[in-house]
Amino acid sequence: MRIGLLTEGSYPYVVGGVSSWVQMLMQGLPEHDFFVYSIGAEQKDRGQFRYDFPKNCQGIQEEFLDEILSHKSRSGRCRHVLSEKDRETLYHLVTGEAEISVRGLAHIFRREKQTLSFLDLFMSDDFFEVIQQVYREKYAHLPFTDFFWTIRSMLLPLFYLLQQKLPEADVYHSVATGYCGVIGALAAELYHKPFLITEHGIYSREREVEIIKCHWAEGDFKSIWIQYFYNLAKRSYRAADHVYTLFPHNAEIERDLGCDPEKIGIVPNGVRMERFKGIGELQPHAGGLNIGAVVRVAPIKDIITLIRAFFLVKQDLPDAKLFLPSSRDSPRTARSSQPTLAAAATSSTARRATRSARPVRLSLRWISRPWQPRSSASERILRCAGRWRPSATSARNATTHTNSLSRATGIFTQGKRRCSADGRRRF
Repeated sequence: MRIGLLTEGSYPYVVGGVSSWVQMLMQGLPEHDFFVYSIGAEQKDRGQFRYDFPKNCQGIQEEFLDEILSHKSRSGRCRHVLSEKDRETLYHLVTGEAEISVRGLAHIFRREKQTLSFLDLFMSDDFFEVIQQVYREKYAHLPFTDFFWTIRSMLLPLFYLLQQKLPEADVYHSVATGYCGVIGALAAELYHKPFLITEHGIYSREREVEIIKCHWAEGDFKSIWIQYFYNLAKRSYRAADHVYTLFPHNAEIERDLGCDPEKIGIVPNGVRMERFKGIGELQPHAGGLNIGAVVRVAPIKDIITLIRAFFLVKQDLPDAKLFLPSSRDSPRTARSSQPTLAAAATSSTARRATRSARPVRLSLRWISRPWQPRSSASERILRCAGRWRPSATSARNATTHTNSLSRATGIFTQGKRRCSADGRRRF
């Protein structure tokens, strides 16, 4: 059997976590063939594999989002390229109010004689009118130009991926519900094959955390991005035949996000007990308690809360020590780790602890690991997707098509105000 594994921001460019699981899955099923479809952020990572592929891995297809920047629209402004049903599909894709079928997306992006590129679609009157409709109904309080470029940047990676070549397989297995989840659903629809999802962390919630902390989206635009990734997750859940996760709480979250409970299965991470049979039982020893955290030092892992909790431990166990993994031999990772530790050391919990009757001294030990990345690849993908929105002023001045259509409809921005074509402010 040929299994298509779809990864995003992980295997084979990042070591640990989901990537280790993917490697072990292929090694543990030598009787089956695998093909990896990998979505990454930057094409400079092409071929920079951190794993040796097992013999049953038949190949890898690498897709990088920054390759979009090398594409140009072939036909300029396009008129009436979408049917009414296609326009309805795009509307529900943006709003998330109604279920959209993968077949509907395939009809737009995978036609037998496809002459319309993803960039041509963005330059079409149909696309502009759909965005205009969404804006009038739901986001009229926002500057229109900012809204238009936000939606365009939001959809650009997905539209690009929907038109790329898809590998043929007997079953498709995605490790997330984001871009690779939708692409897996599309491949399964086109080739009439089963589609599975194994979700280690809840993808949509992880993207929400990253967007809340990001600096490239502000205010209500953060909410638009967050809702978009929840919409992608719902689309992936609905298309999947089975959804697997690691523990019951994740299953509850998936159910709350719209996944059919009948599809959900729980498969905890396995442990090869024979590897630890030589370790004896814990014996009394001199010295304090040593605590080791097997975790990547990155904002998404909430290291600050771990260190705050350790301050409380130190109040009762002054000799306790906390060991954190890090890549001290990587200057970039060392720099990215220091703000996290500094924030924890100056936190309110730390100050309360140091004001206690017995002074508390934080005891941290670093364990050097040369493979530790500076930030997760999924964060890089998100930043890559979010960087295509120019400012409202530069977008209006540089894009004749958008500007002329805005004047025709009477909805465009001057600075941060919504104005009509005569320059008067609209409320």
